[in-house]
Amino acid sequence: MRLARRDWLSATAVGLTAGVLGCRGEETAETGDSPATEERVDIPLRVTWVGKEAEFDVIRRAWGGVSPLPLEMTAIGLTRGGATELDEPIEESADRTDVLIYPLIAQAGLFAADRLAPWMTDSDGEDRSLVGRMPSALRNAAATYAGVVTAVPLGTRQPAWVTVDGDDPPQTWADYDAWVEGVDGAAAEPLAPGWAAAMFLLRAATSLDRGWLFERSGMEPTVATDPYVAILEQMRQTASRYTIGRVSPAELWSAIGRGELRGGIGFPAGEERSVGVARFHDPPTELAVARVWLDPFTTVGSVAASCRQTAAARRFLRWLAGGPGSESVRREIARLTMPPLASAMRHDGTQGDRNAGGDTSAPVSTDAYQDWLAGHLGQAVTAPTLRLIRGGEYYAALDEEVGRCLDGEATPAQALSQAADRWRQITETVGADRQERAWQRAQGLLG
Repeated sequence: MRLARRDWLSATAVGLTAGVLGCRGEETAETGDSPATEERVDIPLRVTWVGKEAEFDVIRRAWGGVSPLPLEMTAIGLTRGGATELDEPIEESADRTDVLIYPLIAQAGLFAADRLAPWMTDSDGEDRSLVGRMPSALRNAAATYAGVVTAVPLGTRQPAWVTVDGDDPPQTWADYDAWVEGVDGAAAEPLAPGWAAAMFLLRAATSLDRGWLFERSGMEPTVATDPYVAILEQMRQTASRYTIGRVSPAELWSAIGRGELRGGIGFPAGEERSVGVARFHDPPTELAVARVWLDPFTTVGSVAASCRQTAAARRFLRWLAGGPGSESVRREIARLTMPPLASAMRHDGTQGDRNAGGDTSAPVSTDAYQDWLAGHLGQAVTAPTLRLIRGGEYYAALDEEVGRCLDGEATPAQALSQAADRWRQITETVGADRQERAWQRAQGLLG
């Protein structure tokens, strides 16, 4: 029997009170040494992994070195360009799994369908400690939904301004455009299909402090209004200066490594893990108070409402978030490269640019990116990402229309007008009232 949301909302107190309920099949409260927490090594822990099977094999091997509990995996293919096809298979798998590891963009749909169990604090405080170590941005905009901690952030790749020249960071997007022009277009940002919407939303989140994506009530899109059109126009102008086309993060990073580019907006990606003198800084912003916008494909893990081994499921997620023996996982799986919770332990969520100044001639590995990211995610002010029911469809619609603009097939106004129309259609299919509740939950305005 799945826990009704109203039951566990009242029991969890923002996910930080002592846990008093278990998943299906557990009849006693969980305590440190009680029989309810003993792992049954004859019953595999069922894990739904949204990603490649080969990636999960890496996790299985590493987990085998720290626990005798076997893992039973269900893999669901993931591509940023195929986000429209995520919701149904994830929700179906959620009915027969213990742990869900999935992109943040699917969280609202899983929550609305009662597929997620709350992350309740255990008696010895390990769950409370995990939540306390989360960088503020991850805790506020990924772990917590509807005022309750429902997920453990496992990895996020946030775009930074990256340069090999040691220049002062551009403060605004106009400054960035001028910098791109100054290096004769030897720069880029991820604009390949699946990434164009993310880069547009990053610019919007760092430029606009009101009217974020939808009107306050009724779910009327604001994305086609003048401020957004101006942002896309500037983005199109800057993209037209780039000497290379719409590249993926890996292609951008590789071009920097080959010396073809002086930098841009991006992050380490692909097989190359270090690029000589690359340095990382916060993206430009037009706002007086900087805020973080999480990529909607940030990887999170949740205990499923159909879980039959709550203690084991939580222990597995705590381990995957940065526990001993999980280092090889983060080295080999790109989406989990950044161990946010381990970094939080190292840096205590200190804000600021950790890679500014200093010697610009020394080789810098991707640890420099992780150091920057830990500081960036320590900022508490966030802009809600697309945590919507069928959020993948909203993302795909925006990505396609922004791509049409970048390819010269539509003006910024035409592209965003078409995106808004497609968003209205999705909202109508979901139900405006239902979707408005999901959006308010994403902003912490509704439980």
